[in-house]
Amino acid sequence: MSFLAAQFDGILGLAFDSISVNHVEPIFYAMVRQKLLSDASFSFFLTKEAGEAGSQLVLGGVDPAYAKSEFKYYDLTMENYWFIDMAGLSLGSYSTQDNLHAIVDSGTSVIVGPKAIIDEMTAQLPSSLDCSKLDTYPDLTFTIGQDDYVLKPAEYILNIEGTVCQLGLIAMDLPPQLGNAFILGDSFMKTYYTHFDMANKRVGFALSA
Repeated sequence: MSFLAAQFDGILGLAFDSISVNHVEPIFYAMVRQKLLSDASFSFFLTKEAGEAGSQLVLGGVDPAYAKSEFKYYDLTMENYWFIDMAGLSLGSYSTQDNLHAIVDSGTSVIVGPKAIIDEMTAQLPSSLDCSKLDTYPDLTFTIGQDDYVLKPAEYILNIEGTVCQLGLIAMDLPPQLGNAFILGDSFMKTYYTHFDMANKRVGFALSA
């Protein structure tokens, strides 16, 4: 229904050609093939507030001005989506390390995870969130490799125009062959400047400036 109602024809993906519809050459592959870029990678910097100016897609590497820390890199475990292994995650008293993976995706606005895990995580939160009490809610931590990536409540709970307080975690079971896969969308990427390094088959994160 989205494609029937919206004023666009499809999704212009920046993932791998293994998932390209009808085997159409992805635009980033075409840029690399035509030698339009000095570096076969790209990065996303996202501003913190909806509608705020300044978000950037950098084609051909990273812009150091957007990073507050050094990048740490993680090898892809599949070349379809930007798919990496995840060592663990926790929210408050809940934690798990069970067959976890992450798909890093700028086209997903929030964080998506398996229903069973999301349900256990969110059971610790009140059914009606109050954005004036964000500091009373627990941090959400994703462990990738040896590194912890922490989202504060203000980063995974959406305060929409100061009137709607909405949890930015959605339950959705992905195909079983992907394991317990989470989609780390814009809620994650606005906190961590993300480098999609196609040349070296890896993803890197730095604290966003």
